[in-house]
Amino acid sequence: MRIIHKALVGALVALAAAPLALVPARETVLVAAEAILAGRKLTTSGSVACTETGYERQAWKLSAAYTWYYNGGAAPGSVKSTALAAITAATGNAASGANRCGKTGTAAAQQSYAGETTKLSAQVDSYGRCRGNDGKSVTSWGAMPGSILAMTCTYYRSTGVVIASDTLINTANTWFTTIPANCANAFDLQSTITHERLHTLGLAHVSQSANPTATMSPNNAPCNTEKRLLALSDWTGLTQLYGVKK
Repeated sequence: MRIIHKALVGALVALAAAPLALVPARETVLVAAEAILAGRKLTTSGSVACTETGYERQAWKLSAAYTWYYNGGAAPGSVKSTALAAITAATGNAASGANRCGKTGTAAAQQSYAGETTKLSAQVDSYGRCRGNDGKSVTSWGAMPGSILAMTCTYYRSTGVVIASDTLINTANTWFTTIPANCANAFDLQSTITHERLHTLGLAHVSQSANPTATMSPNNAPCNTEKRLLALSDWTGLTQLYGVKK
């Protein structure tokens, strides 16, 4: 699911609260909302992930390290003590291109964890809509419609440079960081955040039918942990954007 809005900065400041130092006058700022949705149990073998091809790009890419904060105040009790570690691992996997297909090249995207915060939160409302840009990238928790696992709102300049990218994780769903015995209708936090971070890095959804096991397919199944790591199509798209470290 993707929603894009655009306006001249002069008309956007009241809505987005974008710091003027970050956004030069008269520059066009856009915002895109990208969600990962709760899906059904996968019926396709995970080995297909290394044969699927094709990726989709967003209109942006990072020009510097993705610096992000975490607000775990509303995290569910089941993952409250382990969520940050899972989110940190997911962010690192996404930026480096850690994958299921034996690709050893490390993507040259960069990320930096800025610390925990109680004052900042993701600028995403209870309907999954982007509600303003404070110039900070924050991952936090809040209630949204149950079909949404998480929503990322990315604010970027018309040149494609990212200003900030927030992620809200939906407290209406049941989460785990270690798959439980007899798992039924719970979702893997790390897989979900890997998907959302790839949005921040500049990848868009691929076809669910053509690339069902890709991390960037729009749905994630309950009790599925394989999308913690990238499929071939995800890795190809990421390294096309950022190159491979030498």
